[in-house]
Amino acid sequence: MSRTPYQNMQAVKYAKAYCSQNNNECGVYLSGSNLSDCAHFLAHCLQAGGITIKKSAAEDPLCPHGLTTRNTVLVDALRALAAKYDNVKEIDLGETILGDVGFLKIERPRHAFLVSKPGPLPGGFNVPFVWAHSSSRCDAQLDTDWRQWLSTAFRLEDG
Repeated sequence: MSRTPYQNMQAVKYAKAYCSQNNNECGVYLSGSNLSDCAHFLAHCLQAGGITIKKSAAEDPLCPHGLTTRNTVLVDALRALAAKYDNVKEIDLGETILGDVGFLKIERPRHAFLVSKPGPLPGGFNVPFVWAHSSSRCDAQLDTDWRQWLSTAFRLEDG
């Protein structure tokens, strides 16, 4: 297998720059009317690192850069990349480190975030600190009860 071009620290740099803003590089922040910016924000983080995940044919063109705004599209695309490249791996939340990507699942992936650092808790649990939009989080620890709903996480190494 080969490695897909990616620079983890570029994704981290984007997350740090935009986590506290109601904005993205494209000038759009999705909120209200059943809109949430978490997937859109993460798509921008990934693009900053070198992986572009475009919107699906069924999505409204909400991002002027054509990036996806859906968590399900992100998860499917990351799983496809993991099957093709050595530097993309699906992992458990408890294994996450700086720059890993996570998705909260309630029936389907509903919330996306970039891990800023692991957050060890008593009993061996690792509830990470994250950067995210919609639930504005800038290096803030996820609530411990979120761990049970976490669908998946991905490690994207430099390539």
